[in-house]
Amino acid sequence: WVARHQALQQPFAVKLMVPPASTAAVQAFEGVETSLRRFKNEAQIAAVLSRKSRHIAQVTDYGIDEGAAYLVMELLEGEGLDRRIGRGRRLDPPEVSAIVSQIAKGLTVAHAEGVTHRDLKPANVFLTRTEDGELLVKLLDFGIAQMARRIVKDSDRAPTRLTMKGLVLGSPAYMSPEQAMAESPDARADVWSLAVLAFEALAGVGPFHGETSDETILRICNFKSARLVVERVRAHALPQT
Repeated sequence: WVARHQALQQPFAVKLMVPPASTAAVQAFEGVETSLRRFKNEAQIAAVLSRKSRHIAQVTDYGIDEGAAYLVMELLEGEGLDRRIGRGRRLDPPEVSAIVSQIAKGLTVAHAEGVTHRDLKPANVFLTRTEDGELLVKLLDFGIAQMARRIVKDSDRAPTRLTMKGLVLGSPAYMSPEQAMAESPDARADVWSLAVLAFEALAGVGPFHGETSDETILRICNFKSARLVVERVRAHALPQT
């Protein structure tokens, strides 16, 4: 939602997490308590990291109102990388290089603070502009990030509850093999996801594309990727032979 601060008269973005309306809906997902913890963790992580890198979207407030959790973010103008490369569009290598290098800068700060994003994908990359009209890339959604204790300081939080081994978290097409096999990933998983994202931006399709999520995960675990061929400023993926 777009909101206006009553005192400052400035626009902000508000992200809401509304509890499921029925007991069945709660049971179908991971549970309200865990979801609320993830949401609060996202707010805490982004608030810390965005002070250290302009490539991470700022979070300025968090709270719960009548059962609905919310976090307040800077309002960005532009588009998500998923829209930029939607419908199989291929980006030129110089543009991909500029986007990937800025994502890497944001990840470098996160990893230095002990945070692994674990859900890096085009939908969580936002493309905006500086006051000079230059490209500015922002990382979004640290909701399932694996965090350091020095950032998330809830004394009553069980540290393994949100990152436990055996639970697959993330978006299948961009998962590292460790994530796909429900193991505990580290910062290298983000590097894998960044490479997958770069491949898709260049080729218009991901390297491990399958008809179903299970097929995609199987391709990842068996390293059955398409080949990337870049010719001049065009790129396309070829099936593995």
